[in-house]
Amino acid sequence: MRSLVVLVLTVALMEGCALQSASHPISGSYIEVVPGIDPTQLAQQLTTYLAGMYPPANTTFILMQPAADQPDNPLAVALTSALSKAGFAVADLSTATSLGKRANVHHVRYRVSAFDDRALVELDIDDRTITRLYAPDKSGLVAAVSAPAVRESD
Repeated sequence: MRSLVVLVLTVALMEGCALQSASHPISGSYIEVVPGIDPTQLAQQLTTYLAGMYPPANTTFILMQPAADQPDNPLAVALTSALSKAGFAVADLSTATSLGKRANVHHVRYRVSAFDDRALVELDIDDRTITRLYAPDKSGLVAAVSAPAVRESD
C-alpha cells in the first residue's frame, strides 16, 4: 500500500514539476544534496540514460552549470567526467557560440531535488524535459525507481 501511495505522489509531483519548469524556466542547473545518493553513481546513471538516446561519439552536450552559490558541486563535476568518459563532447556556455547550430549539439540543464530519501532528477535537453526518480537499491547502488516522464515543449 505504501508503494502505491509513493508511486501516485511521485507521478503527481513529476507532472507538477514539468508544468512549473515550463512556466518558470530556471537559468542554470540546480542541485540539492540528497543524503544517501552518491553523486558519482547518479552521474553514471544519467550518462547511461543519455547514451541510450544519443550516440556518444557524435554528440556534444552544452551543460548549464549550477548557480554561483553552488560552486564545485560534486554532481556537476561527476556528470561532466562521466559524460566525457562515455565519449560525449562536453562544453559550457562560454564555448557554445563557437559550436554553432548543429543537429548533434544539445543544451542540457539539470535539476536535482530531494524527495523523501530519493533524488528527483529533471533533465532539460533542448525542448524536452525528462523527469525520473532515483534511489539507492538494496546493495546501496543508485538506480532508477521510476520510468522516465518525458514532456516536449510546445
